[in-house]
Order: sequence, then structure tokens, then C-alpha cells
Amino acid sequence: MAGSNEIERAASQIASRRGGMTRVYNVPLSSLLISTRALIGTGTAPKVAALATSLDMIEWVTANGAANFVTAEFVVPDTYASEKTGLVVRMLARKAVGSGDENTDLKLSATPYWFTPGSDTAVQTLSAAVTQTLSAAVTEADLSGFAWYEFDLGAAMRDESKTIEGGDICKLLIGPNETVGSDSMTLQVAGIEVWSREHLAMSTPARNNI
Repeated sequence: MAGSNEIERAASQIASRRGGMTRVYNVPLSSLLISTRALIGTGTAPKVAALATSLDMIEWVTANGAANFVTAEFVVPDTYASEKTGLVVRMLARKAVGSGDENTDLKLSATPYWFTPGSDTAVQTLSAAVTQTLSAAVTEADLSGFAWYEFDLGAAMRDESKTIEGGDICKLLIGPNETVGSDSMTLQVAGIEVWSREHLAMSTPARNNI
């Protein structure tokens, strides 16, 4: 037990000097919602679509725009080191098309809404979405073109003198910043991660010996 406490104490001191430890949380695509709640595989996009037959992805079609978003909800970890570091969302995405690139400046956007239970009287948000411009469109028939895009929500919050704390309830609105295309282009997201800089959670004996 004593050896375990020493290890935890040393790890905590290292984590403190580095502003926390990075932890990664996967957001299952099956947990995403649209305005009518359930995200389904047919009907109006965004929808669940097949990726290379065997896998799933979220897909926005040509006519979809900024109003056609999906939502992801999560609780900010209690160990979140918000006073020093940030909260980053990473998405695996691409533009796919049957012919030429129809929208060279299409962006994928993430807009956070959050509140602190027990103290906030209104939901907080940012004045503008956090966006990333997507790389050139690729042929939809293959699996090329997928890339990870990072959305630094923590930095955007700091720029607006806003904070998010451990235990806060957060919802992300995810989607295109404008109409996807004019003919056959789609926007596809195949994975979502939340990266959080956190303090190291320790046992009570280890905390008492720091």
C-alpha cells in the first residue's frame, strides 16, 4: 500500500507541473441526436450511413446547412484542470463527392452549450462556433480523405473570458457551417473524441501524504 501511495504522489506532482494529464473520451456515434431526438439511418439527413458497408458514419447531404446539426452531450470530468488547460474535441471527417469539389471553403463546426448545476441560472455558450475548414473532397466510393480535425473549445472559452468546470453539463452542436454543396457532395463524420486535461485522481491516503 505504501508503495502504491508513493507512485500516486509522484504522478500527481508530475501532472501538476505539466498542467494536468491528457485523457481521451470516445463519443459513440450511436449517442448523437438531432432536433427530433433519434438519429436514424433513413429520411432527412443528417443520418447514420454505411461506411464501406461494415462501419457507420454520420452524413450530411448536399442541401443540408448550418441548421442541420447533431448534438453530443456529456458531463465534464470532475478532475478537469480548467484553470490551466483546455478542452478539445477531435472529429474524423471528410468531404466526399462523385465529381469535382463543390464547396472549397466548407467548414465543420462545433458549438458548445454548458451550465454549472446548482449555480448557473442560464445556459452559457460562445458568440461563434469553433470551425475547421475541410480538406479537398475525395471520391465517395473509397475510404480516402478522412482526417482528424481539432476544435479547441477551451481556447475559445478563454478568448471570451468564459470558463467550464468539472461536473458541468455540456452539449455540442456539430454540423456544416453552410450548405454542403450544389449537386452530389456530402460531409461525413466517422469518429468523435473529447480530449481533456485533468488532474490525476488519487486515493485518499495518497492525497493525505502530499
